[in-house]
Amino acid sequence: MEQVRRPFAGRLIQLIGYEPAACIVRNFGSFTVPGLLQTADYARAAINQRAPQMPKSRVNTRAEIRVKRQELLQRPDAPPMFFIVDEAVVRRLVGGKNVMRG
Repeated sequence: MEQVRRPFAGRLIQLIGYEPAACIVRNFGSFTVPGLLQTADYARAAINQRAPQMPKSRVNTRAEIRVKRQELLQRPDAPPMFFIVDEAVVRRLVGGKNVMRG
């Protein structure tokens, strides 16, 4: 029997559901920029590097979801947010110089 692939793990869906109600957000990025801070181009490039066999439509969907989550950053009642990013994250070239500049 062929295994059915879900586009997202249940725990990730649960996390995304909790974000708008969070009273504080803390995130650590050791390999990539945290999802809440990624541009669409960076998200696509990071996903492609991690899963090069993933269909382009699925990569785009995941990138769109990451960008959609950023609406939380613009809310007037946004929770305090703290992001710690390893220096290697900003030095690691993901998607090329223009993507990193973004």
